[in-house]
Amino acid sequence: MLASADWQFAVDVTFFDSVTEGLLELSSKRPDMLVVEMSMPRTQQEKTLQALENFNSRGRPISMVLLSNEKDLMNGAVSGIQLVKGPLSESWLHAYLTGVAATCRS
Repeated sequence: MLASADWQFAVDVTFFDSVTEGLLELSSKRPDMLVVEMSMPRTQQEKTLQALENFNSRGRPISMVLLSNEKDLMNGAVSGIQLVKGPLSESWLHAYLTGVAATCRS
């Protein structure tokens, strides 16, 4: 999926082909937010969630949104991580980033 050039957001958006590739980039880049589409098997989703929780427990946490069809993937609240019913769509991403940008301005 490509973000539309006419969205006019003052944010830098990077897309990765895999969660693993994105996780490896986290060590060198510290984004303000991470959106992850969790379309892999549940066991891999659980491992990815654990890796993201571990990452957020060190240093400055990153706001994370995980899109998954697994309703009970997170048992309880996890600081800085939201679980949203997936899959990722261009309209959902636009609406979400619009809300984030509006929140940052107020």
